[in-house]
Amino acid sequence: MTVPPDDLAGYTRPTGRFGGTVRYLPETGSTNDIALEAARAGAPDGLLVLADRQIAGRGRLKRRWLAPAGSSLLLSLLFRPRVPFAWSASRATMACGLSLLDAVRLVTGLDLRLKWPNDLIVHPLGDPSRWYKLAGMLSEIALDDAGKPEALIVGIGLNVNISAADLASLAPNAGSLSALVGSKVSRTAVLDAFLTRLDVLHEALLAGQDPYLDWSQHLAWIGRPVTIQAGDETVIGEALGVDSDGALLIGTPSGTRRFPAGDVTLRPAV
Repeated sequence: MTVPPDDLAGYTRPTGRFGGTVRYLPETGSTNDIALEAARAGAPDGLLVLADRQIAGRGRLKRRWLAPAGSSLLLSLLFRPRVPFAWSASRATMACGLSLLDAVRLVTGLDLRLKWPNDLIVHPLGDPSRWYKLAGMLSEIALDDAGKPEALIVGIGLNVNISAADLASLAPNAGSLSALVGSKVSRTAVLDAFLTRLDVLHEALLAGQDPYLDWSQHLAWIGRPVTIQAGDETVIGEALGVDSDGALLIGTPSGTRRFPAGDVTLRPAV
């Protein structure tokens, strides 16, 4: 099978809201930083920032996102959510998580889940106690001079063509598309599929369709024992689901606990 071109430098997308304007950098500190600067300078909704290498890529909880040059899909998207900003921004991130899941599934055929709130994972051999992380997502808010939110930046790092030998040095539970399917995967094919799906979900959102239910149904470990690390506190309980704000609900012997995304990590209980 012929693999489609993998050249992000020449990537263009003539139609659709997302990717109509593209900024490509062979190397940058963080695509989110570039998108945040662009947002404050008035860049349009749908701006796509792409890089082949990040030297200061970051994920949630101030973690670094590491990937060999040219191996991964490293991008940031600029949204200008409608009022109420917080609700619209949360739904935009849900749409991004769903779109990435659908795109990778379409290109590779892998059976995927979302690790709350929006990491992309796979359970090898369908075993929910085992998992590999394929992608992470970091959402950040751009504020205007008055301190009010004016834009949402969603950054995504997806491990595409990283060898199994290299994965072990990146992070615990790291996985890649090529390691799972056994052959090279086109980054541009995944990017096209992702942006196409995101256009559909975002237009539906603007028309009043809430992605919350679909997003919540794709979350891993719901109904199973999990471990939550929230700051210095460790909580073990059952993942009951998520509320309408996207916060995780955990059943414990003392009652139901609610955890907004923030500085929280989620793992299956051992």
